[in-house]
Amino acid sequence: METSPQVMALRGIQESVIESLVKHFPDATDIKVLDLGAGQGALTKKVFERGYTTFACEMNIGNYIYDKVECISTNVTDKLPFPDNELDAIVSSEVVEHLLDHKRFFQECYRVLKPHGKLILSTPNILSLKSRLQFFASGYFWSFAPLDNSNRDGMQHVNARSLEQYYYIAHEFGFHLVDTNTDKFQRTSKGLLIFLPLMYLISLAMRKNFWLQNTKKLMLSRIIVMIFKKS
Repeated sequence: METSPQVMALRGIQESVIESLVKHFPDATDIKVLDLGAGQGALTKKVFERGYTTFACEMNIGNYIYDKVECISTNVTDKLPFPDNELDAIVSSEVVEHLLDHKRFFQECYRVLKPHGKLILSTPNILSLKSRLQFFASGYFWSFAPLDNSNRDGMQHVNARSLEQYYYIAHEFGFHLVDTNTDKFQRTSKGLLIFLPLMYLISLAMRKNFWLQNTKKLMLSRIIVMIFKKS
């Protein structure tokens, strides 16, 4: 009987990652894809069923249960178990917010991807209007909470970065941001658009580039999918 791994993410997020993968690699023939931080293997299963040559890496190897793709026990911020220029794409859904060392993560992804290979990440969008309101009220962005210092199992959200900040780190190692995607627009964020004129005026007074961090997608989306290309 086929093993059915549980999706360890909100509904719709992994579908958006797969949508981005298929958009950039519409022909799955001979395309090697790594699911990095595979969890139980739900995203791995979706990639495999699309016809891609599929690999999986997961730190908590005991959680992985998808029996059609072997999973390699790997700390995603250590050296990845692949040679240089081996993979066409890496997908990593709801992983980077759990990591302290993003530099090592991007460095290793760059190394194992082929030239023009794609790194496809999803992470909570801290720039949504809902997230900003939550930060204003509580000091915590949406999807982030007080940390338990005694818990080191890798499951807590420990790193809140914006799209611009991820791009800044990725660009250091030779990646270019070529596309973004999202799963859904939040109703709460849509309701907060009434404050848009005020936000614009405040940014103008502070001499900030308002539209750099305030595109419709960034203000309204629940998560952000980033597609980086190795150049």
